[in-house]
Amino acid sequence: GTYAITLFVEDEFGCTHDTTKLVYVNADLLVYIPNSFTPNGDGLNDEFGLGGLTAGVSQMVMDVYNRWGEKIFSSQDVNNRWDGTFKGEPVQQGVYVYMVKFTNPKQTKWYYLNGEIHLLRK
Repeated sequence: GTYAITLFVEDEFGCTHDTTKLVYVNADLLVYIPNSFTPNGDGLNDEFGLGGLTAGVSQMVMDVYNRWGEKIFSSQDVNNRWDGTFKGEPVQQGVYVYMVKFTNPKQTKWYYLNGEIHLLRK
């Protein structure tokens, strides 16, 4: 975000002065994507989505596909994660493909990630 930073100075005679500048601090984007998750309701790894420091993600599109190329999940909200269901029903244990694109807060750079996610059920 943008922050007002003020510098206060005083010389040897006691004269003081201050100046203020607006400084933009770019949020760290330390994003990772797990390679597996276990949507079994135990509260551990029950959902799939971006992990890490995602507060700086400005825009995002995440799609998950099954082995036939059918899109089974899509989100444009970094906080909306896949729970391992499609049309309200649990999907089978297996390997799924994800594609994610997101941008930094100033929207000056897009990041593209894709790969496989292993959904494990017991």
